[in-house]
Amino acid sequence: GDFVNSHLAAGWCGYAIVQDHEVYKLPQVFEEHPTIPLRAALGVLGGTGLTAYFGLLRIGMPSKGDTVVVSAAAGATGS
Repeated sequence: GDFVNSHLAAGWCGYAIVQDHEVYKLPQVFEEHPTIPLRAALGVLGGTGLTAYFGLLRIGMPSKGDTVVVSAAAGATGS
């Protein structure tokens, strides 16, 4: 079977009964690189990581010589 993710409140689980429209297949990178842990789908390769990546490159648009500070303590919301 495929590894899937969902935005339902079921949490991290080994199985669940859901409708097909309630889940989405994890990116192909997990099939191509089986050494990448599935938990990466919740962080660096998930919504949090993508938000940080595109926020920095498309919104922040750092230039050569700029200083970028990365704080893991800020959390996913940047508070």
